[in-house]
Amino acid sequence: MKKILVVALSAFLFIACEKETEIPLEVNVDVVGWWLLHSIIIDDVEQDLNRCQADTYLLLDADERVINYIVNVDPQFGCFPNDGGNGWYVVSGNEITINYDEGNAYNENDTYTFELKDDKLFLHISNNEIYIYNRK
Repeated sequence: MKKILVVALSAFLFIACEKETEIPLEVNVDVVGWWLLHSIIIDDVEQDLNRCQADTYLLLDADERVINYIVNVDPQFGCFPNDGGNGWYVVSGNEITINYDEGNAYNENDTYTFELKDDKLFLHISNNEIYIYNRK
């Protein structure tokens, strides 16, 4: 009986210590809101935005969720509604790392990091792409 009590107490203390070490993340309220795609830089070269990309928005909300989608629906130009994927962002100072759910349009092997600079939001992707957003 003593052995069971010791094991149970040890397990309880382990779980209690694990819970205590979890530090809740604070949402960086400066990045919450709607962002309109301004430009794309690939391998240090600025790209021309096509008609579909020009209507791409990014929404960061206070529940630490991110939604990236295109609102322009014009089949003539190949633009269709696209939710691009949902995920959550992890805040660390001015850097936010996005973790996308499976089954989205993004390569899961890439890492995504936001940087807020001069009231522009820079989405750095590990494949040498940078998406720059203006506040909407």
